[in-house]
Amino acid sequence: QSLVDYFALHHTQSSMKVGVYKAHYQNQLLASAIVIDFEKTRTYLFGGSSENLRNVMAPYALHFQAIIDSKTLGLENYDFDGLEQSVGKEASFARFKQGFGGEIVNFAGCYDIINQNFWYQIYKIFRKINRIIKHI
Repeated sequence: QSLVDYFALHHTQSSMKVGVYKAHYQNQLLASAIVIDFEKTRTYLFGGSSENLRNVMAPYALHFQAIIDSKTLGLENYDFDGLEQSVGKEASFARFKQGFGGEIVNFAGCYDIINQNFWYQIYKIFRKINRIIKHI
């Protein structure tokens, strides 16, 4: 919410725009996404989907509409913002993104710049605990 509010308040005259997409089915919110338009590219930043009614494939409809809307606005690219890999095999979200076609473009990547080693080590411990909990 803070991100959307920030763009609504501070970038009204900018070429950078934020958008929110929601996919509803039978009065249920099944998927949502936040996108940013900048120059000729729409970038998918965040999103999520419900476990309910997975067979409806709401995330596909949501991204399809976001892509159609970006073309209508004259944007040239739809960036799914990353193609993660997990232990040598494609993660399900990577397969989802690749299902729309397009091309994979490689960039330099993201790196942590450590200012305070103590707090970074604490962060790494909590991150490891979180991953263990997710796999239980």
